Amino acid sequence: MKKIIHLLFVLVIVHSLSYAQDSTNNKIAPTAKGYYQTIDISAETPCSCDQKTQRTYELAKGLIPNDVLNYSLHAYSFSFGDNVNAASKLFKAFENDPNVYKVSMKEWSSFMLLTFSKFDVASFENAAIQSFAAFAPMKTEDFLKIKNTTSYNEYVQAMEEAKLKQQQPIPTKN
Repeated sequence: MKKIIHLLFVLVIVHSLSYAQDSTNNKIAPTAKGYYQTIDISAETPCSCDQKTQRTYELAKGLIPNDVLNYSLHAYSFSFGDNVNAASKLFKAFENDPNVYKVSMKEWSSFMLLTFSKFDVASFENAAIQSFAAFAPMKTEDFLKIKNTTSYNEYVQAMEEAKLKQQQPIPTKN
């Protein structure tokens, strides 16, 4: 019984880590309209993005231990165009998305979203393509390597442990 419980626990961890890894595809496919398509990201309309709320501060908190293990991770590189209004509106929209736990920025060239499982990745990515001059998914470990050494080491160790556990044969009863 203990072995079965242990195996189930390992499978849950491996699945969650593989989901985080799978979220770094380099292709962004079109999707049906989701939350992020309801946002007016037109560069011509006003933003009011400079208003800070408590949620703004919650989203911007630094990475803490286990953040990279407990959430789905979506890392991106980007660059702004001539008008940052659309990108500002997109970042402001995170405040109203309960599926976004935290946004980790690396200067103004890349960021990582820490999300809950119901986060609409495709909806966000389609809106982001329209909001930034350049936008592309990047590997989670590449983002963490330049952002936070502690979180990077924690993530890499968990990925290595999950890989080793996948390679171990499952014990069977004789």
